[in-house]
Amino acid sequence: MRQIASRASQPMSSRRKYLKRATQFVIAVQVDLDMDGFTYQKWGGTQRCKRCDWLVNNSGDVYTVDPEAFSRTYRSTGPGTYVKATPVWAEVAEAGGAIPTKGGCYALQLR
Repeated sequence: MRQIASRASQPMSSRRKYLKRATQFVIAVQVDLDMDGFTYQKWGGTQRCKRCDWLVNNSGDVYTVDPEAFSRTYRSTGPGTYVKATPVWAEVAEAGGAIPTKGGCYALQLR
């Protein structure tokens, strides 16, 4: 599978900025257990969860987030609820491929 180019190598003119509404919250809990972690299948690849990662339920879409990325990205709105506070930059993909992430790899398939 082709690896998608990093954000730094792409011109910003083709990207659009998106912000979550304050009413679009997620439910999250930190996996602070005495464990080595676990792997799971999601987004077309194997994802890894390690101790202290966050388990996030985003309207039924469940995934894990690295603790540093979670603290930079989300802010608490109440017990166990968080809202994404940072923008997401997105563009229309021209081809399928793979996007490496801290937790594994996201396989992108065009429809």
